[in-house]
Amino acid sequence: MGSTAFTLNQITCGGTSESGHDEVMILWQSDAGMGHLFPAGRNAHSMDDGGDKTWSNIGLDLEFENDCLVTLYDQDSSLDPKLADYLVSYDYQPDSMPSSVTLSNPNGAKYTLSITNVRITK
Repeated sequence: MGSTAFTLNQITCGGTSESGHDEVMILWQSDAGMGHLFPAGRNAHSMDDGGDKTWSNIGLDLEFENDCLVTLYDQDSSLDPKLADYLVSYDYQPDSMPSSVTLSNPNGAKYTLSITNVRITK
């Protein structure tokens, strides 16, 4: 079976889940395997729909065979990962690799994921 790879390069905030900033963490999971947290540790990226709107140059290279689920969480100042709030997610598949996708949820969170360098091998 072939594989698909891509680079998650940018996240843009169009609305936060709460007043002020979301402290954004990325959890990604390829082919229903173990989840991986980015950035490593508890170094969440502070974002809002004003001055801290764009997280650029992320450079997170991901690879999968069937699908890669990318989920954003709001890691509040408690730094307890069990208290992180769900923001949005997108399930990338070989036949669904948009260069950017805008996602939202009822709590007001609205984020655009932008990818580059899509490589599909058969």
